[in-house]
Amino acid sequence: MKKKLLLAFGFLTSITSFAQSTNPAPYCAAGFKNVAPFNLPDRLISNVSFGTLSNNSGNTRWPGAAYVFYNNLAIPNIVKGNGFTTLTVNYNNNSTHRVLAFIDLNIDNDFNDVGEKVMDVIFPFNTGTSVNVTIPNTASNGQTRLRVLLYEDDLFTGTNGPNGPVTPCTNVTINGTPEVLAVGETEDYTINIVSNLSLDDFNQDQFSIYPNPSQNVVNIESKNNLIIESVKIVDLSGKLIIEKNQNTNQVDIENLSNGMYIVEVASEGRIYKKKLVKN
Repeated sequence: MKKKLLLAFGFLTSITSFAQSTNPAPYCAAGFKNVAPFNLPDRLISNVSFGTLSNNSGNTRWPGAAYVFYNNLAIPNIVKGNGFTTLTVNYNNNSTHRVLAFIDLNIDNDFNDVGEKVMDVIFPFNTGTSVNVTIPNTASNGQTRLRVLLYEDDLFTGTNGPNGPVTPCTNVTINGTPEVLAVGETEDYTINIVSNLSLDDFNQDQFSIYPNPSQNVVNIESKNNLIIESVKIVDLSGKLIIEKNQNTNQVDIENLSNGMYIVEVASEGRIYKKKLVKN
C-alpha cells in the first residue's frame, strides 16, 4: 500500500499562538484527509522559524482538512537582496518525508512563479531541517504569504521523487494521476518583504531619533507623518535586542548595556537605520 503524507505551512516573531483562520483565500486550498485505506498516524510540524519568527505549532491536528492560517502572529520583516534568512522546520516524526516551502514573491496570490519554491528537502529519518532563503531584489515589497508542504510516500522515485510535481495546493500528480494526499497538515503565515537602506539613508530620509546618545528613552520622529510599523534595536553583530511591532514613537532602553546599537524603523515597505549610543 502506498502511503502519502502532506504537510503544508506558511510563516513570525518569537511567539506561540493558536491560529485565527481556516480559510486560505485568496490562495488555493491546501490540506489533507487521513482516511481509509491509509489511517496513518498524524505527521505534524512542531516548530517553524524564519527570521524573527519562531512558532511552536504543537502536535495537535487541525480539524477537517487540517489547514490553518496563523494570521494572529506578529509579522516579520524579511529584507530582500540582503544575503539570506534561515528557514527551519521541525517535525514530530522521524520517518522519511519531504518538506517544501513557497513564498508569493510578487504578491499575486499564488505560488506558481519562478523562484517561489524556496525549500525542497527530503528528511532522511530526522526531525528537522534548515535552508537559507534569499529574497531577490525583484520581489515586491509588502505583506505576502508563505506556505510549506511536507509529505511521505513509500516510493520516492519517478514523479514522486525530490523533483516531482508536488504543488503548494491540495492536488498533486502521482504517476500521471491527480490525487489528494492522504495525510498531512497545512500552515500559512504572513511575512513582510522590505528593502534594506544604508545607515546614511536614515539621516537623509524620513525619520530622526533623539536624544542620541541616550540613557533611558529613545524618541522616534517621522518627518512626513509616515506610519511606524515596527522598531527594532539590534547590536553590532545583528542580534535582536528589542522589538516593538505596534505603531510606536518611543522605546525604553534603560536596561541596555552601554555601547553602540542600530535602530531599525520599518515603514511602508522600507527599513530605515540609525546608529544609537547608549550611555
